[in-house]
Amino acid sequence: MAAIPARRSSLIAALGVLALVLALPPTSGAQPVLFNNYNHLPTGEAAALQGGAFIARANDASAGWYNPAGLARARHDALSGNASLYAVDRVTFDGAGPEDSYSTTPTFIGSVSRSAGGDGPGRAWGFSIVTPLDTDNNSKRNLTQDYSVSGGALDAQDVNTVIADSSQATLFAPGLAWGRSLGDATSFGYGLRLYQLNLDGQTGLILFQDPGSPENFSAVENIAFSFEMTLARLEAGWQWWAGASLRVGLVVRSGTAELRTRGRVLTNFQSFFDPGTPINSFATADDEDTGLSYKLPWEVGLGIAWVRPGWELELDVLYYHDLEPFKLVEPIDVLVITQVGSTPTQTTIQEPGVTFDGRSFVNAALGGRLRVGKAWWLNGGVYSDRSPGTFEGNALFNEVDFTGVTLGTTHERPSGSTTLGLVYLTGAAEVPFEATPSIVPTPPRTVEIGYRSLAFIIAGTVHF
Repeated sequence: MAAIPARRSSLIAALGVLALVLALPPTSGAQPVLFNNYNHLPTGEAAALQGGAFIARANDASAGWYNPAGLARARHDALSGNASLYAVDRVTFDGAGPEDSYSTTPTFIGSVSRSAGGDGPGRAWGFSIVTPLDTDNNSKRNLTQDYSVSGGALDAQDVNTVIADSSQATLFAPGLAWGRSLGDATSFGYGLRLYQLNLDGQTGLILFQDPGSPENFSAVENIAFSFEMTLARLEAGWQWWAGASLRVGLVVRSGTAELRTRGRVLTNFQSFFDPGTPINSFATADDEDTGLSYKLPWEVGLGIAWVRPGWELELDVLYYHDLEPFKLVEPIDVLVITQVGSTPTQTTIQEPGVTFDGRSFVNAALGGRLRVGKAWWLNGGVYSDRSPGTFEGNALFNEVDFTGVTLGTTHERPSGSTTLGLVYLTGAAEVPFEATPSIVPTPPRTVEIGYRSLAFIIAGTVHF
């Protein structure tokens, strides 16, 4: 490989620092495993194992999450909850085997309290505390001779990559809701919900060429970030029982308002490159008050259900309105010191941050239950969970579309019910990948990221 002029090499090395995180290039290979999908795992007692298809039939404590109008149709005062006791999640990357496995515990606790006596519809209120996302991931990936520097056959000049990362993501969403019936056929409800999103991540990236490379390139990068965001949104719902079998439900959720944001990004990068003249580069950034913004879009959900004495089936369609592009993470100043030979230079460059462009899209869920005994039901469902948008430049979340399948059983008794089952989730996407932009320009390529999850769900309700 021909030597690169020292002036151009120093510029390339400095520009390579722009791939800091939030700085990571838009690559799955050097990015913590994080998703911002809105419908990742269903929650609630009955709905969790019916694909989350519950807008039209919601009539228990989880109605505060799915459709507040359903609170008015609750037959009992009740306390309900569910949890994913353990989930095995596996992420695969193109060029590396499955390395990632982590547990996730989406939980739901809710109650419904009726203001009218008897078992018929009336007025009710409820609270629900939902944790639809709670993940803790640690992984390490070794990509030997990740790509050919020369564009030809792999040789000693080619780059090896070692990536070690960890991430934690938690979405905590408490809410209050009220429901009221307008006769036997119609009910409506409304509510207020807060969202507390916490993201923490750390990534270490080591790049090196095999012994014998004339450039003797090596680089080490360490990135850490911590974000906290508090949001609020309004919810309203309506249910119509059209005869003995047909149920129709509608739910509308407003866009979110930001109440509080806080963030910090810390990154360090150091590299050595010798294409004839030794080049040392060092970059650092520590922004203790990183500018943040996060939004959830307007959402409209429509559910149609058929309810018979021995079976129930529901189809839900959820439309998410597009979001105008916004800065999820504001630009960050990075101090860069580059030493070519014995001459150091110092400059400050601005890392462009993270821009998110939300799109309009639709998720769907189909689910229901079948009576298999006097007190036993078989639950099942399928659902989609599409990525809500794209990133311009740097990326913070992985953009993956998912499909989920749920299956389980419910045992009912006068004092309550118990539900057990499984949720399987799968998704894949192709994303651009540029492992080492600080060496030489290379032809673009893509990496396939695959995701598989199997979660064990347990849920229960106590009637009062």
